[in-house]
Amino acid sequence: MASQVALVLALIVALFASYASANLCKSYTIQGSAQFVLGQNEFQVVPTDGPMDRDGSVQTFAAPLTGNSGCIYQGVIADTGALDFQVSQLKCGNNRVEFMGDAGASAPGSSTTYAIVGGTGIYVGAIGTVTEVSLGGMNYQVTANIKVCNQ
Repeated sequence: MASQVALVLALIVALFASYASANLCKSYTIQGSAQFVLGQNEFQVVPTDGPMDRDGSVQTFAAPLTGNSGCIYQGVIADTGALDFQVSQLKCGNNRVEFMGDAGASAPGSSTTYAIVGGTGIYVGAIGTVTEVSLGGMNYQVTANIKVCNQ
C-alpha cells in the first residue's frame, strides 16, 4: 500500500513538473535611447509638402539604442492620411522583437505605446508593449517589456 501511495505521489510530482516546464514564461526588458537625424539615419522616401506631413509619404529610420549595446531601433512610418502607421523592431544581435501601431508625436514629453506582435530568436512568440517617449530633438527613450512563454 505504501508503495502505491509513493507511486501516485511520484506521478503527481512528475505531472506537475511537466506542466510547469511546459508553461514557463520569461520576461525581458530592453531600454535605451535612439537619436535620429534626417538624411543620416532617418530618410523621407516621398518629399513632404510641410514639416513631415504628406499623405502617402514613408519614412525609414535606424539608430543604435544607446544604453543597450548591440541593439538597434529601426522601422518604417507610413502616412496613410488618417494616421501615421509605424512598423518597427528592436534588433539585438540575432534576436528581434517586432511591434506596430499609430506613430507617436515628436513633441518633447509625448509618449506612445506599441503592441509587440512577435519576434525572432529568443523572442519567438513574444507579447508585451514597447513605449517610446520623445526627449525632443528627434531623440527617443525606448522601453520594451517583453514576455515569452514556452509554447
